[in-house]
Amino acid sequence: MTKFEVEPVTPTCRRIYERGDHALIGVSAGNSYFHQERLGSLLAWAEEHFNMVDVLYIDTHIDAMLIATGLTPAQAGSRTRSMLKDVRRRIRRALEKTSGTAHGRLRVRSMSECAQLPAYQEVLRRLDRDFDDSGPVRRAAEEQVRELLEHHSVPVTEHSADSVQIKAGLAYVRSEIPFLLDTPAILGVPSSVTCYHKLMPVVTALYQEPGSPGRSARQGFLVVSPEPVAAPDSPPQQTRSRTRRKQLTLTEQYDEIAADYTDVERVFSTYRSLIEIPSLLRALGPVDGASVLDLGCGSGAYARLLRRRGAAEVLGVDVSPGMIEVARALEEREPVGVRYEVLDAADMPVLGTFDVVVAVAVLHYADSRATLARMMRQTWANLTPGGRFLAYVGNPRLPADSAQMNGLVVHRPDNARDGDPSPLTIPTTPPTTLPARYWSCETIEKTLRASGFTDVVWEPLDGLPSGAQEPVNLLVSARAQPVGAADTAAPSARERAPLAATAAQ
Repeated sequence: MTKFEVEPVTPTCRRIYERGDHALIGVSAGNSYFHQERLGSLLAWAEEHFNMVDVLYIDTHIDAMLIATGLTPAQAGSRTRSMLKDVRRRIRRALEKTSGTAHGRLRVRSMSECAQLPAYQEVLRRLDRDFDDSGPVRRAAEEQVRELLEHHSVPVTEHSADSVQIKAGLAYVRSEIPFLLDTPAILGVPSSVTCYHKLMPVVTALYQEPGSPGRSARQGFLVVSPEPVAAPDSPPQQTRSRTRRKQLTLTEQYDEIAADYTDVERVFSTYRSLIEIPSLLRALGPVDGASVLDLGCGSGAYARLLRRRGAAEVLGVDVSPGMIEVARALEEREPVGVRYEVLDAADMPVLGTFDVVVAVAVLHYADSRATLARMMRQTWANLTPGGRFLAYVGNPRLPADSAQMNGLVVHRPDNARDGDPSPLTIPTTPPTTLPARYWSCETIEKTLRASGFTDVVWEPLDGLPSGAQEPVNLLVSARAQPVGAADTAAPSARERAPLAATAAQ
């Protein structure tokens, strides 16, 4: 279960926290930070520390926000219903980890329900005096909305506060602020702390700016974030987890990345669409009627792609519960018929006999030759005889500390040997460094053949810009040979690994 760091923003907030009367946990419909496992851990933590806990999910102003981003009213309505269905499901399943509901200590409320309370409306009227005068909280709310729109790459039609996007965002943020001012009055509790995983501009304004609307002396705010996990050989660290993701295990790092799915898409979408997807589809060929297993599926981008291209059955597996939560949420929002499971590629059981297995950026996380071999043996065990295996693996020819067109930076020692650390830094916010390893083309080939594969080929890559030195990943394909069959002397895959000049043609 996830452990949390707790940071009250002021000494008064600490005293309110230590009283333990009440906690309010707000969950936004579109925020995948609160995946089911993390939310369950957070509720269990809150149940342990507070006499009463309210989970508040935001169900107002979502459609207006979506329309402001360019969706039609019909599309926005459909997307809103799907998002709310997803957030209610996450909360319901997270509650299964707690006992508070049985004792009436843990309640779930919607914003639309709370907005009807007379005490909420009174606090909102107090807030509106600041908004009408463009006071410090109004200015902080605009800053918060602009950061959100920029983060989600939403173009703002005007720079003024009158733009459609800013107005929609302000309505959304405004509805939340009363719970930062006086939750005790609104919900009838002795004192309360609002819990969130980061500090927001509005909170900073409320606690630091002179002239802000008066907060209740019984109202506090906590930054509650996942506790950092030190590497096995590292000394204890005091740095906050949200600025040091590299301290976490690979699974926990991908859970952290999953917390902001749009950030991940910003990093990978261009490289994926221009190079990875066209190259893989060309190498794979038609998938009509095929069964597909996607190893390390992440948010399910390739699983959904192959299902839409005619695959009859697609199963995605990933070691990160957070990523699987994102994938399942996307499937629930726009169903295409993909199943997802939390499994480790090195230790998964036989899940079926698949025609195709794909593994995008998975093998280079093997931390030893034994782990690499287990990944490949388990892959072979899940393939039908003659089935295809296609994998993107870290390019061993990349020079040390080289940056790629999608912003990835590969940190590699000179004269690297198999199994040496070759960390990848991903330009998320904050940057994430993942513990990849160096594996030579020869070792990949030998391990594939030793694991029951034949016809090992390094496939050419499409779409590389002219003048590019090396792609960040190479694409290897192989076939699962039947038990007892001899390798048919496939040509050396290294000899067929494409040079960038060839791939760019």
